[in-house]
Amino acid sequence: MTTIFAEILKALLFKGEPDRDLVVLSDPTNNDRDRKVTGAYGFPEGVFPDFCAIRKLAGGEGFISAMKDMLVLEKPTRLFIVPPFQSYKDLPNQLSTEFHSMNLEEIVIQVAMQNLNPGTIVGVLLPLGTLVDEHSRGFRERLSDSGTIMYVIELSNRQQLLPDVHSAFRMVIVIMIAGKADSELLRFWKMPDTVEEEQDEPIVSDLLRLSKQQGGQTNFGYVLRQRLPQGSPLSFDMYHPSVGKTIRDISILGAVRPLGELAEVFFGHLNLRRDAAMLTDSDSDRGIPVIEGRDILSDGTIVVENTRYTSKHVPPEKCLKPGDICTRRLVGPKPFRFYVTQIQESNLVSASDSVIIIRRRSSTGDEDWLILKLFLRSPKFLELLASQTTSQSIRIGDFRNIPVPISDPTLKLALTELLQASEIFSVWKTETEKAIGSLFDFESVKDSRMYLLSQGRRLRQRVHAARQMDEFSYRVRTQFPHPIAFRWRTVESCKPDLEGYLYVLECAEITLCYLASMAIVLAYRVMNDEIKRLSEIAKRLADRASGTSMGDWVAILIDARKFRRLSSTRESIPFYEVLLCLDDNRIKQALDNLKRRRNDQAHGRGPKGSDIPKAFKEARSDLEQLLEGIEFVSEYPLIYVEVTERDSLQRTTEYQYRTLMGDHPLVPLQRNTTQMAEVEAHSLYLLDRNDHLYLLRPLMTRRECPHCGNWATFYLDSYNKHDDKCILKSMEHSHTVEDTNIPGAFRLLGMLPSMARRTD
Repeated sequence: MTTIFAEILKALLFKGEPDRDLVVLSDPTNNDRDRKVTGAYGFPEGVFPDFCAIRKLAGGEGFISAMKDMLVLEKPTRLFIVPPFQSYKDLPNQLSTEFHSMNLEEIVIQVAMQNLNPGTIVGVLLPLGTLVDEHSRGFRERLSDSGTIMYVIELSNRQQLLPDVHSAFRMVIVIMIAGKADSELLRFWKMPDTVEEEQDEPIVSDLLRLSKQQGGQTNFGYVLRQRLPQGSPLSFDMYHPSVGKTIRDISILGAVRPLGELAEVFFGHLNLRRDAAMLTDSDSDRGIPVIEGRDILSDGTIVVENTRYTSKHVPPEKCLKPGDICTRRLVGPKPFRFYVTQIQESNLVSASDSVIIIRRRSSTGDEDWLILKLFLRSPKFLELLASQTTSQSIRIGDFRNIPVPISDPTLKLALTELLQASEIFSVWKTETEKAIGSLFDFESVKDSRMYLLSQGRRLRQRVHAARQMDEFSYRVRTQFPHPIAFRWRTVESCKPDLEGYLYVLECAEITLCYLASMAIVLAYRVMNDEIKRLSEIAKRLADRASGTSMGDWVAILIDARKFRRLSSTRESIPFYEVLLCLDDNRIKQALDNLKRRRNDQAHGRGPKGSDIPKAFKEARSDLEQLLEGIEFVSEYPLIYVEVTERDSLQRTTEYQYRTLMGDHPLVPLQRNTTQMAEVEAHSLYLLDRNDHLYLLRPLMTRRECPHCGNWATFYLDSYNKHDDKCILKSMEHSHTVEDTNIPGAFRLLGMLPSMARRTD
């Protein structure tokens, strides 16, 4: 440690010029009694480079005047100061008042900076608390007026550097320049916890590399490019890039707020020493248990029965409330031991000040409170706590400021539905237990039997329905958009022959067409952007008699992935999952297989004879893989609006619609209201999680099929340039219709070329 300490000073401060490289420290003493007065600590040999001039000054408040005289006389250009360390509480009242209750080491540094020429490079050894404690904020603010901090170096293995200082007393080296520096870069570097002598060279090399970087990070350090507000805490962990990444990660859930905005955060009100008269030991007559940090266990339970103390003098308002979250104030050295528990209805307890209480604010919703409880038990919260906490005890102000996630409307809705589901399951469980327990509650055993059978029937039906939801095939048939669900039903009911094989490929193509339509709607109606593949399709449809293909739909999905770069706002984008579905390698592989099979079949290279059953099985497996990867489509209902009515005074539109989800074509008419002024009757829409409507016309239209008389969903199959008409194909039955009115709408999307103006 002593060797590497000297190497750090040579790398960042000294230049090997004895007349300019100066070390100033208080005359060390090994007497604990003297140290309390002087604040001076002994240093081992070899701590400072051999070429440095070392000046030892008297400790205590006399250090200040002696240092001022020395600085005026010697006028150093590179200076390292080891000040005496003494709390403001132990200083004379006059000195403490003059310097606003600053610790002695803070006074020394402030006086030194005021008596140095601008441009002087200064290093100083300080307790880490000086850079992070709220009490020292005023010192940090005044320091920024007289100098610019360039490096913050956090040390480890403290006992090797200062043998008489407890290992929990962390030290830092601060390198700064008197006056204003040319660069505003601030470099943080942290020495590894264990440093062997043979590791000195690569560790110092890492520091040298950091000193030359204008940004980024090294193995043990990083460059902070933005200048912090005056008085800000200066901790390596607090601004580390990994912390920023964690905050960005949790912000995906919605937004990030300080913990104190969601909950009241405070220490337990009983101090075991101050309030000893209010306490009795647990062997006496039981009062209200007083929990301490030690009573909160690692498994999230709390020991109420075996607390050390109880109290009969705790007013009810000082007791913990059901739902309060408690954790230990003392977390120990890093890695922290952070245990969390929640007070239950049955617990009437109070808490000592070794417990931190997190109490829900009335403005915090159920969903955000649930997220907070989960987050407090997560590794990400522990990482943020470690970045804010520099000692073994949590400071309440730092704890309140830890960023925590809150849910966006989409996640809030999902959590609401999950909470409602949990309540329903709880009711069902109660009904089940009641039915079982009522077997002998009736006078007649016959009546008991009939009651149990009738009640059990409904419960068994619930279980059967719930088990079906675990079956993937059932979910596709009942939860997927009608065109896909209908096609899947044909796949399920077919044989492993050539017809069945074609049904599988058609189901895959319809699925991809549906996804591509979602992507086009997202690009055109949400992002106000275009998908380049559409212009290529338009050109091909105009030049040749060929139609749209599975390859077109896949290409559209690939082009739409460019919108993924808008990651900061993607959670506000409806059905954004369509942009991510091809990221899964399993889906991509299944898609490639299906596309190849479709292409082979179109060119006469499909399976024949005895190869068909095997090809059918493999193709169906790929189709199932594809459908499993796009289950998100079940959360965006496909609806058909039949009637609309606008209320201009209320500025609302009421519409009647049918939800086209699942394989059954006959569904009831429903009503809903929207703020949208324009809602088309007789058009298909996608409904997002916030009940916003997104028009699918002309990509998908619903009409009665002239061939079979059934209502079906139609998409663009091909285009007749000569007659300017579109050939639309049914997603459900592959029947086609011609439409001369719809080409203009496709031109607006860029899927058809502009009509050449006729010249007579």
